[in-house]
Amino acid sequence: MTFSIKKKTLRKVVASLTMFATVVSMSGMMALSTVVAADAIADGALIKSDATNSDGTPTLESLDVYIVKLVGTKSFKRLILNPTVFESYGHLNWGDIQTIAQADMDTYTTSSLVRVDTDPDEKVYAMAPDGDIGAKSWVNLTVDEFVTDAGSDPDSIYTINATDGGNY
Repeated sequence: MTFSIKKKTLRKVVASLTMFATVVSMSGMMALSTVVAADAIADGALIKSDATNSDGTPTLESLDVYIVKLVGTKSFKRLILNPTVFESYGHLNWGDIQTIAQADMDTYTTSSLVRVDTDPDEKVYAMAPDGDIGAKSWVNLTVDEFVTDAGSDPDSIYTINATDGGNY
């Protein structure tokens, strides 16, 4: 019996399994099994979903880790692309990842908008993850175009470090 797997799919599976193995080895299984209520999540928290497949194994998406940004009544989440990016932020700890219900995870608006902290021009980029790598494109709009025409929320822009920005 032979089957083929697209290289892109295989890369996503390997990246997700690597992230999962890293989380397990660095934080222990307890961090993966405790589900936290959404109202207990603070600004800057690290979250992941408790979603599972029908056989009880974690879904690929549930292996993704996000960082939370709270602005007033708005709540955003941004994907941390890979373990290298995670480690580049000295204040982040694998043991601090909180597992939340998928329904609660869905209440957060996913943001792909970032500004690299070392960019003197403060350009805003839209990030498009693809496994452990991704692509970025400059959002070359005026403020009015950004808010009015594109319907974007300036509060959703995250400030990231150069390592993070360089992984796209």
